[in-house]
Amino acid sequence: MTRLSVQQAMHLATEHHQAGRYAQAEQVYRQILAAAPKYAPAIHMLGVQALHAGKVPQAIDLIQQSLAIDPNEAFFHYNLGLALIASEQFEKAADAFRQTIALRPTLAEAHSNLAATLLYLRRFDETLQVCDQARIMNAENPDIYNVRGAALKQTHRYEEATAAYEQALSMRPDHFDAQMNLAAIRRLQGNLPEAIAGYRKAVAMRPSQPLAHYQLANALDDDNQVDAAIDEFEKAIALQPNYADAECSLAATLHRVGRYEQAIAACRRGIAISSDVPLLKFNLALMLLLQGQFEEGWQLHEARWDVDKFKGRQINFLAPRWDGSDLSGKTILLYGEQGYGDTIQFSRYISMIRDRGAKVILGVLPPLVRLFRNFPGVDQVFAEHNPSMKYDFHYPLMSLPLMFKTTLETIPAAVRYISADPLLASQWRKRIPDDPGKPKIGLSWAGRPTHPGDRLRSLPLASLATLADVPNTWFCSLQKGDAADQANLLPNGFEVTNFSQQINDFADAAAIIEHLDLVITVDTATAHLAGAMGKRVWVLLPFVPDWRWMLGRTDSPWYPTMRLFRQTAPGDWAPVIEALRQSLIDLHSRM
Repeated sequence: MTRLSVQQAMHLATEHHQAGRYAQAEQVYRQILAAAPKYAPAIHMLGVQALHAGKVPQAIDLIQQSLAIDPNEAFFHYNLGLALIASEQFEKAADAFRQTIALRPTLAEAHSNLAATLLYLRRFDETLQVCDQARIMNAENPDIYNVRGAALKQTHRYEEATAAYEQALSMRPDHFDAQMNLAAIRRLQGNLPEAIAGYRKAVAMRPSQPLAHYQLANALDDDNQVDAAIDEFEKAIALQPNYADAECSLAATLHRVGRYEQAIAACRRGIAISSDVPLLKFNLALMLLLQGQFEEGWQLHEARWDVDKFKGRQINFLAPRWDGSDLSGKTILLYGEQGYGDTIQFSRYISMIRDRGAKVILGVLPPLVRLFRNFPGVDQVFAEHNPSMKYDFHYPLMSLPLMFKTTLETIPAAVRYISADPLLASQWRKRIPDDPGKPKIGLSWAGRPTHPGDRLRSLPLASLATLADVPNTWFCSLQKGDAADQANLLPNGFEVTNFSQQINDFADAAAIIEHLDLVITVDTATAHLAGAMGKRVWVLLPFVPDWRWMLGRTDSPWYPTMRLFRQTAPGDWAPVIEALRQSLIDLHSRM
């Protein structure tokens, strides 16, 4: 075959390839190589065809063979970059695109793919530099503006990112990725109406794209348009039946509106699709625990360690995790890895560890250190892990129910397992009225604002003003944080003594609670503290409560002195507060 014949054959093969006649194209490429084994363009195009067919390792090998023959062909480097991306070799892909640009600086696609690769590698400054260079080369490439917007978003330059996405859409109004990204940044900024409208535009562009329906559903869910959100989640799943993330989000939404069985079913479908999504297992654990299905719930609860928000809480321990073996004469480090209330609730298991002959070191958050300093069975309390500490095993408090195979019937529910420091209690006694006929009630009405469900559990203190209808009653604030200031701005007739500035930690809170007749609180650590002290405590719960309060109960299997007041409709506190007022009147009449 002469050189002209090779060129003619290559032209014919290219026509086949562009027309989608890949089998015919491959046949001609191989005929060319039979006559000219080192003809790089044919080797390269066989590599391109392998890439289109999903044969990525073969594609990389063939394109590299073509480059070994002709290292100065820009498109060989460019397609190698695409194959390396498909193989998730992003550093090498970036090098291939850089080589492409060095050989052909005006190739806009090389710039945009290099920028996208650097974005994936989270090298945002380099991404922006490449985008700026690309805009000089070709200011009309919308892909560059889309990638630039993504890099700006990652560096929290939201207004500039918005402008970049809008520029991409002005060039190409049907740019799906830019439309999705623009909607995402609107959602991030809390502009839900524009986010929802933006995602609806993306859905209109590609109605068969599951991701568009999924993200629209998330935005609708944020906006509390629950039915519409569920509908969009279901559309996404119908389009992509193996969509584990959509099943996970659907489950969370169903759970939030009290459709528990459907939520559990969605979780189980997601796990069946992808058993390595820890958030699905963790969410299912919480749903099962809520329903009292402890055996499976405790086991699945261990998946929390693989959920992103918990990974950073793991300590680099110098001893193994306890495996249930004999603890006689051993030292074990127990620690609370979550909130204050969790630590208080599960510290009840310390006595069971101590009964096995162990010496106990306890790690807690700083505001809990003084409270646990005199805790029965604890030899040492610390706030920060010290690598010089000596212990034989470590174990998280919240995994102890699994270790002890806790069921509803075997919850260690001692009436009182935490006590106030006697000296602190005597100091606080002087600040609290000494009148046996006057009920003394502590109030806590708001949780930690950063808690994901805080808007559902917290309420304004002024909404409890009807409690002042109960005569000869003394109220004090056990509240900490910004919400504590509400005790200074109350309706006439509702007086609450504000101790917030004098409460330094949970030891102070316990010293106050020691002298109270009742604690009224929303779902906060105060509820756990009062319950652990064996005090009468009334807890106000949202329509969908945290797992530990379970469903349909007015009591708690964890705290014998606790009474639960539940919403019967989402967000409706009025009937709860009225029931609380009536119960307080009844209590007052019996004191």
